[in-house]
Amino acid sequence: ISRHIVDALLRAGPMNISQLTRFLRDVRGTASRRIVSEKVRLLSTLGLVEEVAGGKREKRYKIKKLR
Repeated sequence: ISRHIVDALLRAGPMNISQLTRFLRDVRGTASRRIVSEKVRLLSTLGLVEEVAGGKREKRYKIKKLR
């Protein structure tokens, strides 16, 4: 699922957890919001994904650019 999350963010751009979960359900047929959230947190810890400003209190995630 981590690979699918990275692929989704590369293809569709920054998304919040709910948007990511919907996208993954369309692609994979199944996705749990809790699991997607855990995997995004892991990818963030690994330095692959970063949080970006969203709406009011919205957290959006995107692929971190390598330098």
